Amino acid sequence: MRIAAWNIQNGGGKRITGISRALSDVQSDVCVLSEFTNTSSQRLVMALEGHGYEHILHTDPANRWGGILVASRLPMARGEIVDCPSPERWLHVVFEKEGLEVGAAYIPNSERSATEKSEFWNWLLDVGRDLVTRTAIICGDFNTGLPYVDEKAKTLKCSTQMALMLDSQWTDIWRMTHLHDRDSSWWSNSGSGFRLDHAFGSPKLVSRSRGAEYVTLIDNQCIAHPSRTHVGCERRPLSDHSMLTIDLE
Repeated sequence: MRIAAWNIQNGGGKRITGISRALSDVQSDVCVLSEFTNTSSQRLVMALEGHGYEHILHTDPANRWGGILVASRLPMARGEIVDCPSPERWLHVVFEKEGLEVGAAYIPNSERSATEKSEFWNWLLDVGRDLVTRTAIICGDFNTGLPYVDEKAKTLKCSTQMALMLDSQWTDIWRMTHLHDRDSSWWSNSGSGFRLDHAFGSPKLVSRSRGAEYVTLIDNQCIAHPSRTHVGCERRPLSDHSMLTIDLE
């Protein structure tokens, strides 16, 4: 089973066709898409359905605020964890047959208030204490990273809460097979890189995990920020974030 977590940048816009094709090309079974918008929802849903993602759930972001969409080739149901302080930024999904729960997260970056990001993280820590006992993965765009590990300096807010989560039995799945590596999943206009997109697994989930990778190029199509453009890539990147793929047994 492969999960692809990806911030599709402002709902995808004219890139929707390429986005849906890229998700299919990496052979993902489940897609966790951040920055989903209602303005492009119909076109995105139709494009994903055209690639075999018959099961789709999403939040209801208002106006220009981005939300979450989960598309799957496998049957799924909305879970019971629905009390998020930023409700459009969280979607709890249950795959009953596979015995798996997915927490799709798009943590706000304090766009609406100075405390919004911290409130989300504190809520997630509370939720995580229960969810970590199950076969669960929490993945998406966290807008957060550890200082001097996921960024070169110490600029990202709420890194303390993220460290607390990693100290409470949750495992950074990418770090499992990249112990001393440094990579980025988003780049600023100046070219500075940050690893903001993560997948955290519970102990039961980790026992089924085969690792995670950041994808920046698919069939000569760049899907990352222009400052990470690959040699030979002639088309505009599909997003300003890399795609994170997680493989499970």
